[in-house]
Amino acid sequence: RTLPPYFSDRPLAASRWVRAALGLAVGLTVAGIALVAPGARMHLPVSKDFAEEAYSFGGGKNIVNVTLVDIRAWDTMGEISVLLVAATGVASLVFLSRRAGAIYLSVILVVVVLLPGGALLAAAPGGAAPVAWDNPAQLVVAVVVIVAAVLTTRSRRRLKAVVMVGVTGYGTAMLFLLHGAPDLALTQVLVETVSLVVFVLVLRRLPEYFTDRPLTRGRFGRMAIGALVAVAVAGFMLLATGARTAEPVSADFPEEAVEFGGGKNIVNVTLVDIRAWDTMGEIAVLVAAATGVASLIFIGTRTSKIRRVRDIVTPTGGSSGADHRRRPVWLPGGRTLAPERRSIIFEVVTRLVFHTIVVFSLYLLFSGHNAPGGGFAAGLVTGLALVVRYLAGGRYELDEAAPVDAGALMGLGLVVATVSGLAPLAFGGAVLQSATVDLHLPLLGDLHVVTSMFFDIGVYLVVVGLLLDLLRSLGSGIDRHILREEEAARAESEVIS
Repeated sequence: RTLPPYFSDRPLAASRWVRAALGLAVGLTVAGIALVAPGARMHLPVSKDFAEEAYSFGGGKNIVNVTLVDIRAWDTMGEISVLLVAATGVASLVFLSRRAGAIYLSVILVVVVLLPGGALLAAAPGGAAPVAWDNPAQLVVAVVVIVAAVLTTRSRRRLKAVVMVGVTGYGTAMLFLLHGAPDLALTQVLVETVSLVVFVLVLRRLPEYFTDRPLTRGRFGRMAIGALVAVAVAGFMLLATGARTAEPVSADFPEEAVEFGGGKNIVNVTLVDIRAWDTMGEIAVLVAAATGVASLIFIGTRTSKIRRVRDIVTPTGGSSGADHRRRPVWLPGGRTLAPERRSIIFEVVTRLVFHTIVVFSLYLLFSGHNAPGGGFAAGLVTGLALVVRYLAGGRYELDEAAPVDAGALMGLGLVVATVSGLAPLAFGGAVLQSATVDLHLPLLGDLHVVTSMFFDIGVYLVVVGLLLDLLRSLGSGIDRHILREEEAARAESEVIS
């Protein structure tokens, strides 16, 4: 009722026909993959016994219904919870009432505590107690994480809360490392670092403090609900991991990673080979989410023109564009900043470390099949290198470092990953099947190449494009807003004076 009766009165342009054709092609491709995917199954499906189990254990002949409410009841419970949370979020966005949103979310969480939590207490086994820690260092790190989490909830300053959240993330990475998972620890450190950068960029447009209102009884109630939910989630995890009756599938992963995946890094081989379908879906969702977030924050950012330093007519500092073209430098973006916003030390450090960071990311990309790394971690490292360039020289330096469209880069990553997954069909293989190639190159020696590396390259491009999109929207976009506000305030002060 609040929208115009027609979508648009503009005639259909050629670009719209192209997008429609691409959408049809994607739909046909997905349908083709769905037809081919069952042929790639290496083992008999678990569902082959569902017909008998549905009647024997579920007491019904409707396999679909028995699966939802009995065999896969935990999955259904999780889906209902996600549906309720999503409905609450949509309702809170449509009806901008902070109090109503808090009430909706509190009701959902109370139901989670009472119903699944009550079932948890009733089904709690009395068997062996879980192992608290493998070595005392884990206990020390856990205490630090808990203290940082409590300080986060008690912090009134946003920056302090962000730093404390970072401490919990880095503490989690240390727990991974102490538990013997360096690959997970590396990824956690990189994700936490990127998250801190994104938080700090956003904090520039937010008040310094969360609120100056005193604590009310309602807040204490919400704190109690949060604590109960935390206890319930911890109980779910303990119950789920302790209720296993069969040997886990991952017990054979070390051997299969080498025999079928051609690599010794179990985590990376799982992502790009054993569970490659999951990874394909995750990077597709990542691209869709990045597109949606960028569209919500700055509608015109994704399609805005990439501006190079040489395109600026009169850069800050009195130099002309012609002077910049006659004297090319490696870090020209700093010249576009006001003198009080430049850091010569940071610019020198950037000159020293940028190339090293990029080379290190490429090492992680190509060695991730047999050592800690992979396309996701390598993409994060490259993104951090772009963050360093942006912080040193501003938004123009970011465009100098990566003069490409972020959306096109993510799309290219999806194309590379999809083509690498479909390529085995041309040689009589299955979708996403990998092959191992051993070569001997003069001077370099033996070279071990696994074709799933090209799938990893697609993941790498998607992650780099995502971080570039974040920097352009939350970094360069906010910079432009701040500059406009400063210019408007300066013009208003001049008018008043």
